[in-house]
Amino acid sequence: MSREMKVADVMTSDVITVTPDSDILSAIEIMAEKRIGALAVVNADGTFAGMIEDDDIIIEEARVHEPVYIDMLLAIVRVPGTGARLERELRKIGAVTVEDAMKTGVRVLSPENTLEDVATLMVDERMYRLAVVENERVVGIVTRGDLVRALAKESVQSRDAEDGEN
Repeated sequence: MSREMKVADVMTSDVITVTPDSDILSAIEIMAEKRIGALAVVNADGTFAGMIEDDDIIIEEARVHEPVYIDMLLAIVRVPGTGARLERELRKIGAVTVEDAMKTGVRVLSPENTLEDVATLMVDERMYRLAVVENERVVGIVTRGDLVRALAKESVQSRDAEDGEN
């Protein structure tokens, strides 16, 4: 992938958004109808608030992860952090609005980030999509599929250029 290529060159700029107070079932229907794995969540003033992704929704069908307890020297100790995961999962299971299930404080990109930066972030942090935000407004979403398509396009162009030289 070209090191100079920017997120703006490959991102999807026609971003479908919902607000935190949107009904969760409406968000699910939009995702299913549009065949997309995430929706950007924006506040009433249009500023980026977070993302609601397919994994935030399918948790209702998953097995809840109970806190881990260890019996140690006649005392029962909960493993730190395992209760917080249970709380997050239970909140999402009972979600009525997008706000109940969405992720906040998520990593975002600038249109000027390079695709190398994005690929590194996605691999290192096991992310599949990222919002592209400029001036606190969502201007796009970039996915792993966008990166693969950019790589494929570049490979075809490179091969065609080599064929033209021969």
